[in-house]
Amino acid sequence: MKQNFITLLALLALSVTAGTIKFEDKEETCFVLATRGISNRADEVTNHLSKYPEFVEQDYKNKLIEDAFNYCMEEITVKEAKKFRGTKIRPYEMYEHLVNVAIDKYRIKEELACKEGFNDYKVEIAKRVAMKSLERGPDL
Repeated sequence: MKQNFITLLALLALSVTAGTIKFEDKEETCFVLATRGISNRADEVTNHLSKYPEFVEQDYKNKLIEDAFNYCMEEITVKEAKKFRGTKIRPYEMYEHLVNVAIDKYRIKEELACKEGFNDYKVEIAKRVAMKSLERGPDL
């Protein structure tokens, strides 16, 4: 009886572990997908920037990355977070649904300001991703 209970607890623990992911892993996955997603849409970004010469390109890209990151954090499932974890390069079509934000959403320079603290937050996530890449190699 005791052994059956222990086995049941072990199976329960495995099912819970298999269905969860650390918040940091989710952040890192969404950060990598968001930055790559915006990079993959470079032609669209360039086209929109040409219509608004007052926009600073890096500010615009940072705002799009923030939007894509936030959208991904809301939409990504545990299964997808595990599938896309790491820095391995994948076809954009595989994860486009997680980071596909409107490129032409912003039309006024003042709209490009990221939420307070986002750029520092982004740097911290990037550092974690870089450290894991160094520890595990390029196919993380």
